[in-house]
Amino acid sequence: MSNKPKVRFSQYVNEWNKAKLQDFVVDMVGGASLTPDDILDEGDYKIIPKKAIQAGGKIVIDDECNYVTKETYERFKANHVDKSHTIVVLRDLVPSGPNIGYIVENDKVDEGILAQGVYGMHLKGINPQFLIQYSNSSQYRSLMQKLKVGSTQVHIRNTVYLDIDIHYPGAEEQQAIADFFGKVDDYIRASETEILRLKELKKGCLQKMFPRDSSKVPEIRFPGFSDDWEQRKVSEITSVAPFKPYLSDIEDGGEYEVIQQGDKPVLGYANGKPFMEYEKTTLFGDHTLSLYKTKSPFFVASDGLKILYSEGMDGYFYYYLLEKYKPESEGYKRHFSILKECECAFPKSSDEQKKIGQYFDSLDNLITLHQRECDKYKELKKGLLQNMFV
Repeated sequence: MSNKPKVRFSQYVNEWNKAKLQDFVVDMVGGASLTPDDILDEGDYKIIPKKAIQAGGKIVIDDECNYVTKETYERFKANHVDKSHTIVVLRDLVPSGPNIGYIVENDKVDEGILAQGVYGMHLKGINPQFLIQYSNSSQYRSLMQKLKVGSTQVHIRNTVYLDIDIHYPGAEEQQAIADFFGKVDDYIRASETEILRLKELKKGCLQKMFPRDSSKVPEIRFPGFSDDWEQRKVSEITSVAPFKPYLSDIEDGGEYEVIQQGDKPVLGYANGKPFMEYEKTTLFGDHTLSLYKTKSPFFVASDGLKILYSEGMDGYFYYYLLEKYKPESEGYKRHFSILKECECAFPKSSDEQKKIGQYFDSLDNLITLHQRECDKYKELKKGLLQNMFV
C-alpha cells in the first residue's frame, strides 16, 4: 500500500514516513482540577477551556473568557502553558465529539492555565503547523471518532492518543503544506471577521435607524427627511395572504419556486401562475421566527409559513421593520400572535422607506457575498485536507 497522498506539490515524490505521535512529544501538560470557586470572570491568568480548541488552527479565546487569581495559578504549577505549547483537546462535552482531537497554535495566551481535557505539548522532529493541519484531515478526524470513549462527556485517554500513528513527509514538504493551509485559514478567518463586522454594523443600524420605545424619530436617518414617524401595531399595517398550492401542483421541473419552512426553504417547483408576483414579499415562520425575503415569484406550501405584506409600504423596508421589531419566543405560544401585538414605527415618506430598505438590502447582500466566498474556501480546504494527507 502506497504511503503517498493523492494530491501533493509536484516537486515532492518520496514516500511519507510513519511514527507514533509520542515520538514527537517532548512533554505533555494536562488540565487543572479547578473548582467552581477557582473560576472567575476577572482575574490574573486566563483559563484555556475546551471550547477554545476548534478547527481552524489557532486558539479561539478573548478577554471574555474565565480567569484564575495569581494564588490559584501558583497552586496549579503543573498545568501552566505559554505560547511555546501546541494545544490539543481530548475531551468534548458533546456526545458526537465534534472538536475532540483538534490541535491548535496558542498565539494569544502568554501565560495561562489549562482546563481539564485540554493538553499542552512541546514538540520535536515535526513541524507543529503541519501537525495542526494534519489534525483537520479526514483520516485523523475518523481516527479520533474511533478512539473516543464515554457517552455524555466523550474523551480519549492521553496514553491512547500518544500511541496513534502519524504519517508525515520530509521537513520541506511539511512546511509547504503548513504554509499553504495557513494561507487558506487566514483567508477564512479574515472573511469570518468581515462577516461578523457587517452583522454588527447591521445590528447597530437597526437600533439607530428605527425609533426606540415611544420615540417617533430615529437616532440616525438619511438627509432630507425630518418628519415624525408613525406608530402602529404590526397587525394594523400587515396583511396575510391565505394561499397555498395543492400538493399535486408541486413537481421537480415546474416554473415557480415552492417555499416551505425549514433550513432549506426552496424545496421544489410548481406550474401555473404564482400567487405573489411581488418580489419584495416577506415570509414569516410561525414557529421558527424566521423571516425570508423573497425576490422572485413563488408559491407557499407550508402551514407554518405565512405570506406577509403591507399595502402601500416598500417591501424591503417592511421586511426590515419586522426584523427590528419581531418578538422573542414565548414558549409554545404562536409567534405570529405575539408579532401582531408589537408596536412598530415607520415613516410616511415612501422615499425614506425605500432608502432604508435598499440600505439594509445592500448590507444583507454584502454579508451573503462574503459568506458564499468563505463557504467556498471551506469546501476547498475540506477537499484538499482529504487528499493531501495519508
